[in-house]
Amino acid sequence: MKQLTDNFINELFKLSLRNKQVFEIARQHIKYNYLPSEPYKEIWQSMIEYYDLTEKLMTIGLLSQKFSHKPKVIDIINNISKAQTPDADDIIAQLETFIKNKMFIEAYDQLYEKFNKDDKQAAFKLMGDVAEQLKSFQIFQKVGEHRIFADFNKRQDARLTTLREKAEFLMKRKIPTGIYPLDRKFHGGIDKGDTMLILADSGVGKSKMLKHIGLSAARRGYRVIHIQAEGTLSEATEAYDAAIAGVTIHDIETGNLTKQQRQKIDDALSVLMSQGGEIHIKAFEQFDSGSMRDVHAFCQQIQDKYGEIDLIVLDYLDEVEPGDGRYLKNQDGLRLQKRASAKKFKNICVEFDAAGVTATQANDIKDADKENPEFVLKRGNTSENKKLLQPFSYMVTLNRTSDEEQNNIMRLYIDKIRKYAANNRLIHIVTNYDKERFYNHKKTIQKFGLYE
Repeated sequence: MKQLTDNFINELFKLSLRNKQVFEIARQHIKYNYLPSEPYKEIWQSMIEYYDLTEKLMTIGLLSQKFSHKPKVIDIINNISKAQTPDADDIIAQLETFIKNKMFIEAYDQLYEKFNKDDKQAAFKLMGDVAEQLKSFQIFQKVGEHRIFADFNKRQDARLTTLREKAEFLMKRKIPTGIYPLDRKFHGGIDKGDTMLILADSGVGKSKMLKHIGLSAARRGYRVIHIQAEGTLSEATEAYDAAIAGVTIHDIETGNLTKQQRQKIDDALSVLMSQGGEIHIKAFEQFDSGSMRDVHAFCQQIQDKYGEIDLIVLDYLDEVEPGDGRYLKNQDGLRLQKRASAKKFKNICVEFDAAGVTATQANDIKDADKENPEFVLKRGNTSENKKLLQPFSYMVTLNRTSDEEQNNIMRLYIDKIRKYAANNRLIHIVTNYDKERFYNHKKTIQKFGLYE
């Protein structure tokens, strides 16, 4: 069985609208490809987003209101409303069985592929890993007899084990930005399924920061999608190549590399490739050609061919249309279009269970503010203000005066951080733009300290 059945989903969704524990269990374990159709995915996405914003469960009434213009979705909402309310233990047990079956089928496909490639050692290791995962995988335990005094130590040990496992699981879902003080504020990085928006004036370094995050993730073994919506494919690849080599783009373009540099790069690439990370680039080089439909199609293509995607980098938001052709080419239409693109970008990241990062152009900045070292960009410097930020869990602005630019200093301001408290939202870093590197970790720590 590749997907959950309609009847099962109707009962599970109905229970998830009433029972917070069931909703949180389902949210943790249900992937979008388990759902049988696009309307079910839209409903599930709405339930998750509403819970994230309000910490409350959505209702049938709210769903009906939101999708009143979509008859197919309304039909499913009506079916959910009419579904029987099942026993929570029974439906979670069925979900657990389904997921174990999926794990087995996916493992079987991987085993078949490895045996065909005559990679028997990897196949045997996979068999052992999968057997252990299937044995230990369990969504929940039914309530049984508990003794308060006699079982205290057992319960406490179990709590500590659960906390460690939860911490390990959550960290695996974090994609670091590769900017140490920023990752500290984000408790390890950007969560999979969440998105970050970078706001900056023209020429300050939006693209450099995006490529830094992409390269940093790939170096750690993550699979990265890079969408180059502004500029050419060669410009994007040359910038990445220069950052890898630690040289200027001019050196890359002219091949001006010494034998020692080439050997150092070859050694670095061998290590990087052994980690399993990679960056897959798609460039929209034709005028007015890029849409979120294209982004989705490319992500699907890469996932089908290579497997799980960890990070989607979109350079940048302003240059990609939603793909539905609904918006007029006037000022109001362009604002609505960008908001729609932001929402679709978030939906793509949720569907592929990947972290996402993109950037947008700041506006309404006075010349005096640009040269004021106390001034930082905030959400008010976007033409869409708060509405553009709704799909994003994180927003960071880039700030530098002319003097700071001369001294390779950048101020990052965290305007939005949904899940964590941020007491000091201003971060100082050292850049190295001459070598296409957004962030110089060693010099940042030397100049501003470890715990900036």
